Amino acid sequence: MEINSLTAAEIAGGIAEKKFSASEVFSSCMEAVHRGEPDISALITVAEETGQAAAREIDRRIAGGEKPGPLAGVPIVMKDNMCIRGLPATCGSRMLHGWIPPYDAAVAELLSGAGAVFAGKANMDEFAMGGSTEFSAFGPTSNPWDLERVPGGSSGGSAAAVAAGYVPVSLGSDTGGSIRQPASFCGLYGLKPTYGLVSRWGLVAFASSLDQIGPFARTVEDLALLLSVIARPDPRDGTSSRRERPDYTACVKNPSLKGKKVAVVKEFGAMSASVSPEVREALEKTLSLTWADALPKDLTLTQFNLESMIDQATKTDVMLTRYLLEDADYQKAVKELRSATLDSGFYALSDAPQIQLSFQLSPFYSPANNTSFFESFSSMFSDSKPLLSLSIGFSATDIFRRSSDLQQKSAEQAMLSAKAKVEQAYQHAEAEVRAIQQDIASYRMNLILQLKEYENKQVVLETEQI
Repeated sequence: MEINSLTAAEIAGGIAEKKFSASEVFSSCMEAVHRGEPDISALITVAEETGQAAAREIDRRIAGGEKPGPLAGVPIVMKDNMCIRGLPATCGSRMLHGWIPPYDAAVAELLSGAGAVFAGKANMDEFAMGGSTEFSAFGPTSNPWDLERVPGGSSGGSAAAVAAGYVPVSLGSDTGGSIRQPASFCGLYGLKPTYGLVSRWGLVAFASSLDQIGPFARTVEDLALLLSVIARPDPRDGTSSRRERPDYTACVKNPSLKGKKVAVVKEFGAMSASVSPEVREALEKTLSLTWADALPKDLTLTQFNLESMIDQATKTDVMLTRYLLEDADYQKAVKELRSATLDSGFYALSDAPQIQLSFQLSPFYSPANNTSFFESFSSMFSDSKPLLSLSIGFSATDIFRRSSDLQQKSAEQAMLSAKAKVEQAYQHAEAEVRAIQQDIASYRMNLILQLKEYENKQVVLETEQI
């Protein structure tokens, strides 16, 4: 059996039992990467040198008698919006070109501590805003099963890397389907964990109240194994849940859905005629299963879906505006506006306090709020995308593609919106400054006239006194 066909659990077990080495596993991983790239274009960064060094270190520790971690020697790919010390983090955008994080994300720390070896950073829709991984500054990613089709998005690179056999597991981020949809398109298992289960510290935000890091895998066992490593409380993330985590791997070994409720969100058209027949048939078959002893329930989520879309859109606008601070034209506009405002004496007249904005939201999440949230909702659902993988460049007008386009185009729209707002604000401020300058000039002229009038009166009085 080829190493690339092994699961993460089998690789970790084989290395622990010294059936093969971590270095052999990583070399096999790199061979698969070189065979598949750039045709698939699943990776933005390939960490061959650092990964091989990490694999050798694991072999050295095992040879020295150290007990290997649960993911010892398992190669893994992370979406390129998560920080790994020493590796570039681009978020699929040229705006972050050349930025190398000086620290590890919380999930990277946990994975490294468990013995995982980073093989690279995965391609993604720019700033995680898309549904096909076509909208990356580094080019589109193809579906390994059919290079003419998309792998889904925005975590398409992470999904494609697993489907292509580069690695047995990977990490993606999910805001509105960015793990679950690519998993479906690429024939994998994907999971968006409950909000707060996995720390977001070191994840570049899309919409902070919806973002969550989660795993891709070819088996449910690997999914549980990876989740058991990354699902830990983190004091650096104010939204991190302090609730005790179950033993996910034990749940897989003794599976049971008895008494569980399965919600069917029919209002999103999951059972409608416009859904791909294969998807509808699979769903109907799943709901008809009696062995699961589960209880299908209709669920209405329209209110939460609309609220999440609004929340996502507004946070997109705010988050992307930050990157304009690095734009030379934006800096020039701000300096000119500040200079004009100061010259006009506006601040002296208004006596307004300085306002500082912060995007670090953690201090505003109290333990009481966390407790209330997690006690009120046992699980969160998001909108589904019930369709088969689309062709690259597909531009038909069906409702599902347009639904995905809401995300795919949001990055571009948000940037245009942000720039438009800056331009509008600048133009408005210029007009205000000109008006203030005119008022000040008029006020000064009045003062001069009054002063001259006063001086003339003084001259008249002095003349009369003489």
